[in-house]
Amino acid sequence: MVYPENFEEKVGFLRIRKLLEDQSDTLVGKRLSREIEQVYDPASVKTRLAETDQFVKILKENMKFPDLAAVDIARFLKQKEPEGTCLDVEEWMEIRKLLVSIRQLLKFFKEKDSGDLQALQTWISAIAYSPVIHEKIDQVFNRQAKVRDQASLELKRIRVRLHSLTISLSKQMSQIITYARKEGIIDSDTQATLREGRLVIPLPATHKRKIKGLIHDESATGKTAFVEPVELVEINNEIGELERAEQREIVKILVKLTTAFRPYFEDLLHWNEVLGALDHIRARARLSMQWQGVMPVISKEAGISWKKVRHPLLLLVYKKEGRKVVPQNIMLNHSERVLIISGPNAGGKSVCLKTVGLVQYMIQFGLLPPMKEGSSSGIFTQFLMDIGDEQSIDNDLSTYSSHLFHMKNFLRKAHPDTLFLIDEFGTGTEPQLGGAIAESILEKLVDSQAFGVVTTHYANLKHFGTVANGVVNGAMLFDTRKMKPVFELDIGKPGGSFAFEIARTIGLPEKVLEKATELVGPGHIRFDKNLREIARDKRYWERKRQKIKKEEKEIEQLHHEYDELLKEVAKERKHQLREVKERAEEMLIQINRRIEKTIREIRESQADKAISRTARKKLNDYVTTVRDEFKKLESAGEQPEEQSRTVMQFQPGQKIRIEDRDLYGEVLEHRNESLMISIGQMITTINPEKVIPVSEEEFKRHSGGQFHHPGSSGLDLEKRKLTFSPQLDVRGLRAADALQKVTEFIDEAIMVGYSDLRIIHGKGDGILRQLIRDYLSGVDLVTEYRDEDIRIGGTGVTVVFLDF
Repeated sequence: MVYPENFEEKVGFLRIRKLLEDQSDTLVGKRLSREIEQVYDPASVKTRLAETDQFVKILKENMKFPDLAAVDIARFLKQKEPEGTCLDVEEWMEIRKLLVSIRQLLKFFKEKDSGDLQALQTWISAIAYSPVIHEKIDQVFNRQAKVRDQASLELKRIRVRLHSLTISLSKQMSQIITYARKEGIIDSDTQATLREGRLVIPLPATHKRKIKGLIHDESATGKTAFVEPVELVEINNEIGELERAEQREIVKILVKLTTAFRPYFEDLLHWNEVLGALDHIRARARLSMQWQGVMPVISKEAGISWKKVRHPLLLLVYKKEGRKVVPQNIMLNHSERVLIISGPNAGGKSVCLKTVGLVQYMIQFGLLPPMKEGSSSGIFTQFLMDIGDEQSIDNDLSTYSSHLFHMKNFLRKAHPDTLFLIDEFGTGTEPQLGGAIAESILEKLVDSQAFGVVTTHYANLKHFGTVANGVVNGAMLFDTRKMKPVFELDIGKPGGSFAFEIARTIGLPEKVLEKATELVGPGHIRFDKNLREIARDKRYWERKRQKIKKEEKEIEQLHHEYDELLKEVAKERKHQLREVKERAEEMLIQINRRIEKTIREIRESQADKAISRTARKKLNDYVTTVRDEFKKLESAGEQPEEQSRTVMQFQPGQKIRIEDRDLYGEVLEHRNESLMISIGQMITTINPEKVIPVSEEEFKRHSGGQFHHPGSSGLDLEKRKLTFSPQLDVRGLRAADALQKVTEFIDEAIMVGYSDLRIIHGKGDGILRQLIRDYLSGVDLVTEYRDEDIRIGGTGVTVVFLDF
């Protein structure tokens, strides 16, 4: 539990909830971000943190998590549980979106390693999804969210008759308008329009009796009358009756479909919550990534051991401003359960206290905190906070009375699994009395075995932190040279207020400060001075220690690099010596063979002088060659200086390898002093010194003979579906260009699976309309094309139906 009721507001968690809501994509996810509460048992906390951590893995590794439908079917589904009620078309479309997301989620988790995402898979493991559910909806609705003609025989009959009457109405109206134009009754550009759902002709008021019919309306000026020709009255009446019959039939179909789905309502509501829960977990992961949150170690027992923890909200604000938050090391354990933080004003005491409350609350909510890996945290079942001015006129409470009221509740509620937070403990009344009461209350809270953080300026509380068991002092450090706070917590000693130093820096008169020194007494000044000297000496030796540690690490690294280098040199030398030895042995064998051959030749010639001289010359020449070879072997360890490679040594199409890496590619072009190269699907620029030319054979051997030029993969089908428009406007184009556009339009529609299309070509002389229809008649998948309803385009628009 938390106390007081506005704990989340005071600690800053309401702002975290708002950020989570902003990171959520679905309505249910946003609702959960507003309403879900933290958990109080270690197993539940571990589960929530594991969910968040696993979703961070999905986001970081770009696993292409499916889009979640931004719907909340619970808003209307519970209202449609009574028999006889039905879901409307829009509500069915939301259910279909939910089913699509559930199907994609099941597919996603089926393809992933169950061990890596086990906590998330638990959410979908119990979903018994059947494709039949989705198929039933698709049998009634098309992709344009309209009830299909085939949903019932009666609906099909009504729509066929409506279509026939609409065509007849369009033809008769066209004849009447043509006659009216010819007789000068209406202008040449006058078109039929709708009034009260009936097709009428706009006539000048002076000519309204020249066409027999019903006057349905007049313009605001009275100059135009809207007349329904008498010949069309009966057709319009029948169309109106059929449209009403169509709506009645659609309602019957929806009632029947809703009745069939009513047994699945409970499952649908559960899936709706699963979708929202996963969206909420994703929001936790997104927010945790913003402050580089890590997975803490969760302990069964209450306590805190945090390394380099930072206030998450402050971190986000400072990040935007390019500033850094000073990390803190905070520890609360059974031997030091209560931390008393003291130090100068505006030194970070309250921020440190709020950091403890907010971060622990976040952990139990399921957010990864901004701290160093290896940090651990226990679980608290109760959070108590007293911070800020809560004086109340209504309850006749002063600031101090309000603090005492909270302390009464703290003493009554505190237990070993409590985390209490008290800011500026004891203030609001006479310091000596307030300090005494605060010390007495703190002693009782320590006796309750509760954990807590307290901030104060009171010397008696600092002294209590030194002598009492289970309590430890902490100081917010202050730079006495620069006279400003460091915002770093140092646990183990109390902090000074530095009131006189700050006052002197601000410019308070020295005589005033001297008088204040006399009033407070030299003992108190020495106490504060001693604290400063201790802090100064500790910082000095801490810097020394850090410097020595850094130098030791650098020496250790250099020693390691030196050892590695010696090993590499010894290995290379051994390799070279082995090669020299093998070559020398081979040369000795050749020398022995040549000597034996020379001796044999001399013997066979019976010491003929000419032959002997020739044989000796050949032997001497060979010895000279061998001597040259030995000289080369002696310098085998010296590598010739490699000539630098320049851009001009490479031509477009040249196959290359990246130096020191097993990556092969191709030169595309020169780019100033660099090369533009392609490696698989990637194009980049590189210094020519870092690439090595290779042969076609080597390139094919390492690339498998397959080299795909970047950009050859084509558009992703899902992106095409999202960007495709089922309507094409070719008005104003030449016939050839228009036909080209129509051809591409039909091909794209077939590719993305759209069956109902509209082509706007205008009326004119009807030539473009006929050319387009001639083309459509030759496309196998086009099952039907016709004029649009006269009310929304008539002969100026061709409606096309595809059958897949």
